[in-house]
Amino acid sequence: MNSSQDFNQLYRDVSENMTSAMADLADLKVDNKEGQERLFSINNKLREIQAGFDEELEFLEENAEWEKFTMAFFGETNAGKSTIIESLRILFNEESRQNLLDEGQGDLEKFSEEVELHADKVKTQLSQFYHLYTAEIMSIRHEATQLADILRQEADARLRLEEKSAVVEADILRKEVKARLELEKEKAAKEADILRKEVDSRLKLEEERIAAEEDILRKESKARVQVVENQASAKFMRKLTFVGLAAAGTGAGVAALSFMLLGG
Repeated sequence: MNSSQDFNQLYRDVSENMTSAMADLADLKVDNKEGQERLFSINNKLREIQAGFDEELEFLEENAEWEKFTMAFFGETNAGKSTIIESLRILFNEESRQNLLDEGQGDLEKFSEEVELHADKVKTQLSQFYHLYTAEIMSIRHEATQLADILRQEADARLRLEEKSAVVEADILRKEVKARLELEKEKAAKEADILRKEVDSRLKLEEERIAAEEDILRKESKARVQVVENQASAKFMRKLTFVGLAAAGTGAGVAALSFMLLGG
């Protein structure tokens, strides 16, 4: 790649970097209205600068000459620029200078005046170009600073909102936990009451069952006692019957013997 191609690529890189910077600015999200206006203004100014810059680059790509080394001198009037240039021309024995010397001193002075006039025009144009872009860049820098302040304020406001939201969410969560605990307590109390009622009901049923069993046992015992009493009474009556029969039939001795035999 030669020097011309190198510099042309450099120009394209500069233009592409400006395009990339504007794309990054376009992707920047700003909620504040003033910040949006600042961002829009910066984009417009950068777009204008890029348009002018691209025109200058296109002109340079088409007209720039890289085969010869060119040196320019800038400075105040009578600072010695022409003296240095003339010394270099003498030192390198410039062909055009020698031809001018041969043609006459008058032509040399006229040529020098034309060169000086052309150099002054170039210097003026360069100065205007420099001041133009310097003013634009300073304006963009000022607006960028203001935009940074707006973004910082937005970030602070968002942080405060997030902190406030976090406090509100924490309070809501605390209330939810408290409500859940209350519900759990109520649920536990209801379950305990139900369990207590179930225990009381079971105890009552058990007491009723025991009472019923005791009543049955009591009735069974009473019935058994009654049976025993009835059996004893019947046995006693049989004894009396035998005694009566014996007394009537054989006399007192037989009756006594019968009574003894019957278990009396």
